[in-house]
Amino acid sequence: MPKLPTSQMPACGVLLFVAVAACGGGQSGGSTAAGNEVVETQTRIELPAPPDFVAPQPNPDGTHSALEMRRNSGKFMDQVVKIKGYVVFKYDCIQVLGPKVYKDAPDKCERPHFYIADEKDTSIERSVWVVEVPRAPREDEKKVLPKEELNNPELWPPEPKYALGDQVEVEGTWSTKSPKGFVNSDGLLIYKNMTVKVPGAPAEEAPAPAPAPAPEPKKKGKGK
Repeated sequence: MPKLPTSQMPACGVLLFVAVAACGGGQSGGSTAAGNEVVETQTRIELPAPPDFVAPQPNPDGTHSALEMRRNSGKFMDQVVKIKGYVVFKYDCIQVLGPKVYKDAPDKCERPHFYIADEKDTSIERSVWVVEVPRAPREDEKKVLPKEELNNPELWPPEPKYALGDQVEVEGTWSTKSPKGFVNSDGLLIYKNMTVKVPGAPAEEAPAPAPAPAPEPKKKGKGK
């Protein structure tokens, strides 16, 4: 068989030559890449020890804090407990709805309630909700309810006296809902009784104006 000219050599031979050259080049570059390998260091980072978590405990007098009740809500469910804290919010219907609504439609008022917390400046979201606080009969109720009912202390227990900022000790039943419709999945306290331990500081009163000078006595004289 006659030999083919060099220019007519099969393409597979050329490809084989290129492949061999490429492989050789790869081996040459491989020695350079091997020198750039990442070397594992022995540096160790010392992390601070995690802080110890201390679960809130009852107060020495047996009362509970707002923090303890919120963190261990399920533990106290449907139990009678005493919680000590500061009054950080007190519901006032006149302040919320206005005096006109209170006078014309007092049934729109919510039943008295308040919030207590471990510190005076705590937000409502981190406080304990005390609900179904007793109140005195409204004027519209006094007109329609019989005297026997109005004078029944079981239906109308004494209204507690307390103010914003007071440190109080409240006893009640811990639950997620109350008989009169208050609901909170994090827990709430259904009021039973309360004692004011430390009254809050009274608001500073504006200084009384200086008394006006007494008028000078009129001199007696003849009328004109």
